[in-house]
Amino acid sequence: MSRRNSINTKGAFTHHGCRHTDLDQDALLSRDTALTHYAITVQWRFVWFRIIAKYWSDEDFKAKIDASMTATDNGTAMRELIKDEFDLDIGDQVVLRFYEASWVQFPEPDASDNLPDDPWGGMPPMEVKMPIPPRPEKEELHAIALATFTGSGRSYPFTCA
Repeated sequence: MSRRNSINTKGAFTHHGCRHTDLDQDALLSRDTALTHYAITVQWRFVWFRIIAKYWSDEDFKAKIDASMTATDNGTAMRELIKDEFDLDIGDQVVLRFYEASWVQFPEPDASDNLPDDPWGGMPPMEVKMPIPPRPEKEELHAIALATFTGSGRSYPFTCA
């Protein structure tokens, strides 16, 4: 199953009161478009929770994730793991590295079975490392370079160039 078939798009391009058109939604999402990247980003939100749950419950999966911390394969194994386990192709322009924040402990409820307002308050912030392209030497090319960079699909973490 491809990533576009795992995203429920039926009706996503129609609006009540509008005429029905024969739009091939799967074909639209198969192209490298902003809509494709948005769909991947939305799907990632759900996959991320599944990764955490599986990491907590499956020792073999945990070992694969832990191995990604020191991998030197430019993220290939992690991308393949996410595609195989969760049917999400994040593209080869993303290198994901996971680590367990083992120093943070989920608190026990107090005597009244209440948790603190933010039980994960000790978690470190998410880190996103994105390369900044080099500046063209000629100033008159700056606007063109920025426009082509944005158009290349590298403006958001989950894009495919």
